Amino acid sequence: MKESTSIKSYWLAYGIIAEAINDEKSMDHRNKELANYYENAENMGILGLADTRFLSQLCTEEEIQIARDTAASFYDYWKRKQKTEDINELSESLNERDLTEEKNDWLASIGVTKQYDYPYEGIYDISVGVSHQYEKGITASGKYADYEIKLQEDNTYFMSNVENVERFFYNNQHGAQKLYDSLKKADNSDLLPLERRAKYRIEEQNNIYQVLGGETDVSKSEIIIDSSYVLYCHLHELTHLWTQPEQEEKTTEDIWFGEEIACYGALQVEEYCGVDIKSYKDVDYFFVLAKMLESADTEEAKKILELYKSAGGSMEEKEFNHTLFNDIYVHENIEKYGLEIAIQNYNYPYYELFINYLVENYSLEDVIEVVTKHQTVEETFGKNFEELQQK
Repeated sequence: MKESTSIKSYWLAYGIIAEAINDEKSMDHRNKELANYYENAENMGILGLADTRFLSQLCTEEEIQIARDTAASFYDYWKRKQKTEDINELSESLNERDLTEEKNDWLASIGVTKQYDYPYEGIYDISVGVSHQYEKGITASGKYADYEIKLQEDNTYFMSNVENVERFFYNNQHGAQKLYDSLKKADNSDLLPLERRAKYRIEEQNNIYQVLGGETDVSKSEIIIDSSYVLYCHLHELTHLWTQPEQEEKTTEDIWFGEEIACYGALQVEEYCGVDIKSYKDVDYFFVLAKMLESADTEEAKKILELYKSAGGSMEEKEFNHTLFNDIYVHENIEKYGLEIAIQNYNYPYYELFINYLVENYSLEDVIEVVTKHQTVEETFGKNFEELQQK
């Protein structure tokens, strides 16, 4: 059915099929059961009706049945409201958009007093199915990427429940669009390989020492995330894919400019890089670094945190000042170890500070010229790499 009509989501297909085989009496019974279920606001996630809610890899049979009943009832409500029987017309009016207002109207129509406000509403253009690569896993396809995701039994991992999977898809979908638009604005964006379609492979490993855990093979358009820092990595790595040429060997200069522009890309979409969770596994890398320093019993760590806090910085996640912490961290490390060692360390705080300097004092277009190997550092900036670092 999805192939022969404009239907693009499981929930629409289920809704149409259920509407065709059930009478009004069974629909009334269904609505009473749904009204009781959705009076509990904690159950509202199913009303998101993403493809993920119809998969046994992520949901129980009871949850899947609720999703199917919800799809049937909501479709029946929408058909009566639109006063049409045309499947394509109804499908087009529902496809690929935020339906929060319409879902709240439906809830009210069946007698539910609670409001629907699911944060990951509107991920209908991500088509999800069963993985053939992992025994327990899912495969998916969206506007800019395809995905193979290993699902985890252990709930300390990120990809261990349906809400986190939907959160990833929502953040990846919206973040990729914003990232694409941001890079496309550059006057020389034609130098960037923005046509590359990402192939994400997410298989979390229990490696507490691997802080970032992301790697991009631009020759295969493959992004591998093998740690639990999924939300921090996914757009940083996508920036690598959309900015860097294929290279067999990389110099220190190549690594720096490649990581710098990836940090820049992630900063453009930082609202999609993880907030408000109980663990540190998918939050801002610099917040993770700050928490590591907080637990370290060294004078160096204490000094950095004291300077950060005395400048008004907070160690609460929602109030954490990314830029302030990074400025202090980099300054103190340069003061202690010198610039040369800082450059050799390939440290992300340095990458970010340097890209901010280049964009503010030169331009993003200049950075793109170097990253894409269209021009050398000296041709672009009038200085060599070491001279730029001294600034």
